[in-house]
Formats: sequence, C-alpha cells, structure tokens
Amino acid sequence: MCPSHYIAIERHEHAIVLHAGFQGFSGGETNRAGKVDRVRRLLIVTGGLEAATGAGLLIAPGLVSSLLLGAALNESGATLVARICGAALIVVGIACWSMRNEGQRSSARGLMSGLLFYNVVVAALLVHGWIGLGLRGIGLWPAALGHLALAIWAFACLMRKPRPM
Repeated sequence: MCPSHYIAIERHEHAIVLHAGFQGFSGGETNRAGKVDRVRRLLIVTGGLEAATGAGLLIAPGLVSSLLLGAALNESGATLVARICGAALIVVGIACWSMRNEGQRSSARGLMSGLLFYNVVVAALLVHGWIGLGLRGIGLWPAALGHLALAIWAFACLMRKPRPM
C-alpha cells in the first residue's frame, strides 16, 4: 500500500475550512475530519491478533494452551481441537483483513456483529476458566480483558450510524 494524501476545501458562511488527510503505511486511514477510521482499525487489530493466535495454535498448541490457560493439552484429541480452532482464528483474521476497507457497509457491519458476539463469549469463557475451572495461565487475564476491549470497540463501531455511500 502506498501512502496517499488528500486536501479538501469547504466554504462556510463565515470561513473557509481546509481538511487534509494522510493514509500512510501504518494502515491508519483518515476521514475528511482527520479522524482515524475506527472500523478499519478494529478490523486490522482484530485480524492481526486472531491470525497470530491461530498460527500459534496450529504450530504449537501446547505452548499457547500453557501460556493462556496454565494447562496442558493432555490428549491427542485436545491438540487436534486446538489446531482446528487455530485454523478458525486464521479465517477470522483473513475475514477482518479482507473487510478492512469496507467502512460502515453492511458487509463490514455484519462481520463486526459477529466479532462482537465472539469477543463477548470468549471473554466470558476465559473468566469462567479462572473462576469456575481454576485455570491460572499468565495470559488468561490479558486475553480476557483484550477480548472485552475488542467487544466494546465493536459495539461502539456498530452504534455509529453508517455513512451514506
């Protein structure tokens, strides 16, 4: 992706307003008001985190389980299920990356609705792992709070009115 610039001039009753924006290599697209597009950022962050976690589960499911849950995958079936979950997380990452430029279109809003559900459920399951199952992995609370933050972010994006096309 190459950086691009834009300038817009608007004439108001008592002033002329200049809007400038920049889209660089960081993926932080700006809108006319100069604000970073929250939906784009949400999809990039979620896609990157979920794809990385998925890759970890595919390559080293025991290590990821140990760090996240503080528990080993003791049976071959558990390792297989962890790898299948890893593949599913990579799909989430691909979907987020593919939709990052869609803004508030209905397709992106549908993906954000799914991400909201997913992140709420994962955060709740991780808290249940701590409280109900006695899991104590070093990454459990950061993951639970991260999923809660992503759920709030997705909810905030969904509450914004879609911009007309």
